[in-house]
Amino acid sequence: MIDFRYHLVSLIAVFLALGIGIVVGATAIDRAVVGRQDGELERLETVAASATVQRDEALAEISADDEFFDKGARFIVEKRLSGQNVTVVTAAGVDPARAEEMVQVLRLGGATVPAVIELTQKFALSEQTSRDQLALFVGAPQDADVATIRKYATANLAVKLGNAKLPPDDEGLVAADVQANLLGRLADDGFITVIGQDTQQGLDPNTLGGPGTLAVVVGGSDMSAGLLNDVFLPLTLQMGSGGRTLAVAAASDNPVFMTTIRSDAEVTATMSSVDNIDTRVGRLVAVIALQQELNGVYEQLGTGPLSQSLLPQRAS
Repeated sequence: MIDFRYHLVSLIAVFLALGIGIVVGATAIDRAVVGRQDGELERLETVAASATVQRDEALAEISADDEFFDKGARFIVEKRLSGQNVTVVTAAGVDPARAEEMVQVLRLGGATVPAVIELTQKFALSEQTSRDQLALFVGAPQDADVATIRKYATANLAVKLGNAKLPPDDEGLVAADVQANLLGRLADDGFITVIGQDTQQGLDPNTLGGPGTLAVVVGGSDMSAGLLNDVFLPLTLQMGSGGRTLAVAAASDNPVFMTTIRSDAEVTATMSSVDNIDTRVGRLVAVIALQQELNGVYEQLGTGPLSQSLLPQRAS
């Protein structure tokens, strides 16, 4: 007969052996796991170090490209617009940075750009007071309807800002006494905002525009539909008839502004456009396009709908 104590000792020995086996096995597994983790960590550290080197090299290359582009830009556009006065026109809802970037590159090209004229939402003429004021400023009959008042306004602004050539039937809409004080009156009553550091020096809005000036009209996506369709587009199209106005926009903008202009063969015969001024290339091209207008050359440039090419084909 087997002694109970022998049985107990045997059972204890078995369980002790199992415990030791588990501990030893777990230790071996842990060491294997830790070893694999250490190896993976070393691999990741190597990859991260390589990626850091590649990033630093890429940043250095980008920095060199930026420096080359910034310095090269001056050689591309320098003196192209020397002696030219340029008026920049935009509207509420257009990113102000677009107009400011255009001002900078136009000045880089040698142009004098005193300020930016921004049409405000007051042109919606939602109140009778606004309708009466604008009718007075643009020489429209006091009992004129909204469409007639806007017609007078766009005709006078197009002649003042863009040297527009109006159809014979519309020539009577423009008067010399209206032109003389138009921009000052519009600014005083909030129809336009005159933006630019030169305004800090007492710039008279009435000195902006006029015969012999060039104009750049900056469109955008966030303009209200009423301001775009009822005022800004008709104004741009009329300004284009003078042969000294360039229409520009960003590639990301709603294409309505640019496609409306480019769809009119009569307009594109006397007005160039650039649809990618959100890029440095686009802004430099805009300067060249404006210079080419002085030579009677008109092209639709950029990457958007109805563009002819990215770069001017006949740049001098």
